[in-house]
Amino acid sequence: MSDNGDNDRYGLTKSMKAMLIVIGILLAILVFLVWTFIIQTSQAAVSGPDRPQPTEVKTLSPDDIEPPEAKETEDASLKQAHDKVAAMAANPGCADVAADAATMSEFLERREAGAGVDETSTQLVIDALQRINSTCDRDYVGTLKDQLASPSTAPALTAIAVENEWVTPARPPGKGSIPVSDFTTNNKNIHCALETERVACTVFDYSYPPTPPSCASFPQTFVTRETGATERNCDFRIQSGRDVGNGFFHNDTFACQVRSEARLVECWSQLTGHGFRTHAGESGVF
Repeated sequence: MSDNGDNDRYGLTKSMKAMLIVIGILLAILVFLVWTFIIQTSQAAVSGPDRPQPTEVKTLSPDDIEPPEAKETEDASLKQAHDKVAAMAANPGCADVAADAATMSEFLERREAGAGVDETSTQLVIDALQRINSTCDRDYVGTLKDQLASPSTAPALTAIAVENEWVTPARPPGKGSIPVSDFTTNNKNIHCALETERVACTVFDYSYPPTPPSCASFPQTFVTRETGATERNCDFRIQSGRDVGNGFFHNDTFACQVRSEARLVECWSQLTGHGFRTHAGESGVF
């Protein structure tokens, strides 16, 4: 018989068979989705939303664990550095500028490596600097001031020294002082220059013995730096076109006074108070 006869016998046509196949496939998909939902719901019920998840356990190597004795040594070194600065704040030795700067640098570096430089540590260093300023001579203070600005000093210490005015000038400019970089007396016999690192004055006409004697017949020049002794020579000369009369004149580091009808000049380091005075008839250092 033909296929058409078989289809007719069971009452199924080709279109009906295709529809049954599609329905079967859809039922299989539905069963799969329902089964998947049941499985996922069961797992969620077992684990629960608040159930703690396993924590990753890290195994530490010996290098990751700081030995107790290392911590104790670090604490002891910091205390020792602190005590040295505290002793300096109580009674500075005023004997070794480099050693004093190194002591304060070490303390601040150890603080930075540990808990950090706090207000208490900063104030201890300021106290030490102020005590040095009030106890040690001016040359020592000036040399320490320069040392604290050098690259060998801990940056934290340099910052503290710059931000806090711990140095008291021994002799600041007089009242009404005028800031200048150079001047000459109105008779143009004495010419002066106030520079960053020195104040220098040249006397062109004078009657006193020159220093050194080889400067005879040459203008005499006096030089004072922020610290140290005043120098006298004839290696160079100062010349200025700014005429002044009696009064005080200064820059950030040095000061001068012109008096006696603008014929006498006295200049000095504000930090140490040391300097020189000169006019045509006499001269001296102090």
